Amino acid sequence: MRILSSVPLLAVLSCAACASTPSDPTAGTESPGECRAEPAQQYIGRKAETQVVDAAKRASASQQVRVIGPDDAVTLDYRTDRLDIRVDADRTIVAITCG
Repeated sequence: MRILSSVPLLAVLSCAACASTPSDPTAGTESPGECRAEPAQQYIGRKAETQVVDAAKRASASQQVRVIGPDDAVTLDYRTDRLDIRVDADRTIVAITCG
């Protein structure tokens, strides 16, 4: 008798596996705060002052930003939510990338 009482439960659970999947498999894969370096490229050539760094961060939609000098040691971990701003010895922005 226990086996028969479990049959309706198994039928309901197996229907859950038949649920439709989204038509676009890439829908929703972009995370909020994911870095986009292209909109921040306009800040190359400017001094890496607080206002400029903040504006570049906003333009890139990133959650974090790091300013990297010519002799700075940095971790090599890649973060999709981080903007990297490379500066020269005079703190002029020479490159903007994500990572």
